[in-house]
Amino acid sequence: MVDERAAPSGRTRAARGTARDRLRDAGARLFGQATLDDLSAFATVGRLTTASGLSSGAVYSAFPTDPDVARSAPQSAMRDAYLSLDFADDRIMTGVIDIFERTVASPEGAARLINTVAELVAEFVAEGVRDPLRWEYSHLWLGTAVASNDPEVARMLADYYAGLDASYDLLVHAVLRQTGRVPIGGVQSRDIARVLIASVDGAAVRFRIDADFDVAMLSSTMLGVVAAMTRRVDEADDVFARRLSSAGDDPLSAAELDAVAAAVRRVEERAGWQEVDLGRIAALSGVDEVTLVGRYPTRHHLAAIIWSRVLDRVERRAEARSDRDRRGQLRELVSDLTDAACANRSLVASLLTARLHRSSVVGDDADPVNVRAVAMITSLLPGGMAITEVAARTAFDALLLGAAGSTATADELSAVLVAGLDALIDWVDATESRALGDEAAADEPAHRVDRRDASTEEAT
Repeated sequence: MVDERAAPSGRTRAARGTARDRLRDAGARLFGQATLDDLSAFATVGRLTTASGLSSGAVYSAFPTDPDVARSAPQSAMRDAYLSLDFADDRIMTGVIDIFERTVASPEGAARLINTVAELVAEFVAEGVRDPLRWEYSHLWLGTAVASNDPEVARMLADYYAGLDASYDLLVHAVLRQTGRVPIGGVQSRDIARVLIASVDGAAVRFRIDADFDVAMLSSTMLGVVAAMTRRVDEADDVFARRLSSAGDDPLSAAELDAVAAAVRRVEERAGWQEVDLGRIAALSGVDEVTLVGRYPTRHHLAAIIWSRVLDRVERRAEARSDRDRRGQLRELVSDLTDAACANRSLVASLLTARLHRSSVVGDDADPVNVRAVAMITSLLPGGMAITEVAARTAFDALLLGAAGSTATADELSAVLVAGLDALIDWVDATESRALGDEAAADEPAHRVDRRDASTEEAT
């Protein structure tokens, strides 16, 4: 028979052997209802006076008891101390700026920038987690434990994370820009910042409690987020399934093509070519993405829209020089083309990538935009020989490849290409001269035979 006799103050007596379980349940509920006042109850007047060197009267004078709030003077002092903490830590940002200054100047440093930043942040996090003289993570976790029951603490931490999001957003944007990476479709740099912060804070918990958790795991966590949420700027968008479903779609109308071109120019002018992707262009142009990839299978195929405008400027400059000698015009044209290509290296890389996608197409349609550039070069080479157009195409391909795939300057590329084209002109001129000389030499013996024949007849 269970003994449930009434206890004082309306409480019931626990059945024999059940008190421990009931206390566990009560303790779990109380932990879940804790506030900052509950966590700071350990701070008595005596402990505060010992830690501060002040008298107990000073404690009560600084924080008089409020009859409307069930909070002691020591609890008020502890709450004030917690809410006055500045969670901002400029060491990470200062360290990252130093990394930029030391590494971005060289291609090798820029290539390792993401790893270097991740290693730096991991070291600072590890120090904040395990160094007993550092307080950031301990106070953050204490606040997290009570935030759902303590509105003041919740607001403080929300403001802290809002500032952290903004700082890391700028950091992520700068690092990606310097390393040639962009967020995957539908993701912004701020989203990456939030996931980075959340993942690092989660790893920090494990780092605090697990002595075997190496600091390299912290940097690996960050690198994993970057790998999952970004891509190289020159990689094809993941639209293979959508591309298959669009195979039978009708072609884009003239109005839709104009809308796509306007969207591409808008993004490129405001954010740079690296920010152009099919999803964004579909959204801005109002053209369904499935329909868009029927005409532009990858983002690289959109590069022709920007490059066409670049060629417009080059062509206008070429027309303004039409009164000069051909060799002079050719040198200036090659110089303009190399300047334009080297000023738009990632765009040129996309042009070449798009050409590989069209490798099964032959003839002018295989590269409709650059037919204009090749024609401009061909028009300034000696005519009458099929090899001149081949030379123009080869020279232009070398120009694009040199701009996209090397660190050669525009002047260096221009000098090499002009030297090659000049040599071609000299070779063509020499070939034509030899041909004329051979023709003249072939005619000369015939005339002599005629004269000898005439002399023989006369003697006879």
